[in-house]
This record gives sequence, structure tokens and C-alpha cells, in this order.
Amino acid sequence: DDEFERTKEESGGVRRLAVVRSVAAVV
Repeated sequence: DDEFERTKEESGGVRRLAVVRSVAAVV
């Protein structure tokens, strides 16, 4: 399903975004 693929991709994006946000908070 296209929506499932999008959700899976968003999960990885959210995790990556959280890491970027953490790094930005440290800097």
C-alpha cells in the first residue's frame, strides 16, 4: 500500500529529525 510505504518512510524521517533536533539543541 502506498500509504504504508509513506508511513514507513516518515518513521525513518521522524527518527532522523529527532537526531538533528538533538544535535541542534546541543550546539
